[in-house]
Amino acid sequence: MILDCTIRDGGYYNNWDFDFDLVKKYIKQIHESKVDCIEIGYRSLNNDKYYGPFYYCSEVFLNSLNIPKELSIAVMVNAKEIEHYQNLNQDLIEDLFIDEDKSIISLVRIASDLGSVANIIPAINNLKKKGYKVSLNLMKVTNISDKDLSSVMETLMRECSIDIFCIADSFGNLSQSMLLEKIKLIKATWNANIGVHLHNNQGRACPSALIAYNSGVDWIDTTVLGMGRGAGNASTERLMLDINEYISDDSSGYKPEKLFGIILNEFAQLKNEYQWGYNLLYEISSRYSLHPNHVMELMTSRNRYSPGQMLTSLYKLIEQYENIDLKEKDSVKNHQFNSLWKAKSYLQNKSVILLGHGSEGAKHSSELKRLIKNNKPVVISLNTVEYLPLDLVDIFAFLNEFRIVAEFDKLKDCNGKILVPADLVPSEIINSIEEDRILHHPVKIESNSFKSNEINAVIPYEIVFAYAMSAILLGSPNIIYLYGFDGYPDGDPKQSEMLEILKLIDKANTLNVPICSVTNSTYPILQKSIYGPQL
Repeated sequence: MILDCTIRDGGYYNNWDFDFDLVKKYIKQIHESKVDCIEIGYRSLNNDKYYGPFYYCSEVFLNSLNIPKELSIAVMVNAKEIEHYQNLNQDLIEDLFIDEDKSIISLVRIASDLGSVANIIPAINNLKKKGYKVSLNLMKVTNISDKDLSSVMETLMRECSIDIFCIADSFGNLSQSMLLEKIKLIKATWNANIGVHLHNNQGRACPSALIAYNSGVDWIDTTVLGMGRGAGNASTERLMLDINEYISDDSSGYKPEKLFGIILNEFAQLKNEYQWGYNLLYEISSRYSLHPNHVMELMTSRNRYSPGQMLTSLYKLIEQYENIDLKEKDSVKNHQFNSLWKAKSYLQNKSVILLGHGSEGAKHSSELKRLIKNNKPVVISLNTVEYLPLDLVDIFAFLNEFRIVAEFDKLKDCNGKILVPADLVPSEIINSIEEDRILHHPVKIESNSFKSNEINAVIPYEIVFAYAMSAILLGSPNIIYLYGFDGYPDGDPKQSEMLEILKLIDKANTLNVPICSVTNSTYPILQKSIYGPQL
């Protein structure tokens, strides 16, 4: 059976904020194509940033989509969120799910790594008590030994009643021979349905999906046009076409032609916008079990770096974090940094100009150089910028290890300091640069918070602008000029995040340090002109 998870997996590109008309059309055509089940999104209480309605999938919202009663609907829950609420003595399942007979949802899938399975068994049993079918989606299966895989299945069969045991190829490196071995092992142990979720990092998700089908796997995850994080997934339409070749009775087969219209129009446009699909960087990362999130971060900066720089960054990351998830990396936390961020010694009673990456930056760069020469402000850059010589920058602010790795070759040839939570910096870089250039300032991400503490920056999102502003305000400057902060289009989630950050900054700016943009900006802050007098 095919489980199409286009909206859930594709939502990573747009924060699960799909156009409603598109989703209604998708649902209608998916139903007509005879797909067995669709995973319409996540269900969650998490509210640490803007997420669209398909991240929450409330019953009221799902009722508004006119979903055919015959179509089976699934949602996904993250095991880490279940564990988080357990630590707070709160039952996430009770908060998220009504009884199945009153719900549009019939299947709940829980995404879990190996270490979390034992902790979520009470949640599984609660879901079963409420009447739901439950699937355990075990992530990073290529990093799990046969012994551990057998053990986790035995635990699940002994302590709960799972309907589907699904293995997820998180790194996109599940070879076809390994896939057959995993299926054989699972069949020898498991007593219920089996599922697979395959990624296309090595360009073989669709052939592997067909192998799984022919090997008797009950549920195969797919997405329309392979939409999904990074290299994407096995494509729904292609698997339908492949399976139909094995079915002699046309009336019992899938009807992929029902999807062709929406694929050639709306989803082709989405693919052009978000650029998912196979490329060499995903292939390389998968060969070394490097999580595809690393490559996705590099891909978001592909317009700023040459292919050679991206490859160099990727190999450095492989050396540092092979087999380690993006959020689980072991960094240089035990390193003792002598050069902490002593904000006032750098900024007190001085003018600061903070450089952003908007197009206005290049447009007025000649005037910027004049201002720096005449006014001698402290120049702080978010990462590095292309429009100003690096030797004119006093401090480079970073909050992303990928940017540090990608731009390190530029940084090592200049004298500017590097403001960064130093535990994000790969040890290779720490050991190859003068330690006094690293201005270590830790960061804490906390919803709806912005604080300038001596010990850390507390910010609502992992956004370098917020980090830099927290560090700057700690130094009590005379004024902060923002340069090259154009703003994002209306409706862009990044614009919403920036507006929220600016409101929090305004509230936290108890010393009333003036903050103004000196280039054209859509942000609701004080505006001046870099060309004006008395700047």
